[in-house]
Amino acid sequence: MTTLSFGRLQQGFIKSFARVLSFCLFFGTLVMSCGSHKDPAKNERSNSVVEYFKDAEIQAETDEQRAEIKLVLSDLLSLPGDELKLKKYPDYQNKADQWDVIKFLNSYFVAASPKVLSPDTFFEDLGKPEAHATIQKQINRIAGYLESSTDSTLQKNK
Repeated sequence: MTTLSFGRLQQGFIKSFARVLSFCLFFGTLVMSCGSHKDPAKNERSNSVVEYFKDAEIQAETDEQRAEIKLVLSDLLSLPGDELKLKKYPDYQNKADQWDVIKFLNSYFVAASPKVLSPDTFFEDLGKPEAHATIQKQINRIAGYLESSTDSTLQKNK
């Protein structure tokens, strides 16, 4: 009959433990490395203008306000950022030269998930094609409201 010495048991345990540890480290590294292959495009920050207007609800009560919103959106497409930063727009009560463009947009647009425009990222992202496409969609949307409102008014006046 052979007797196992404490030293041999200890050695066997250490070898088994080392195998299990090696196995865990190998597969853990393999799993981690599989998840680290991310699309470089996803690492980029999303466009703040697109994100702000995506699913945003327009908060305007009158056609006068909607017309002003359309004007501001058109300015976003046509004016340089430096000029936009200085320009002032009317407030809710149509008092001239009250709000900068950021305050104006934050007042008339409510994003689906709470978002507030940051001037730094807004003006940086504004010149990008995807921002222009999003703003043009908003202009078309406002134009549709104004058109349907004008059509309703004309129908009532007949």
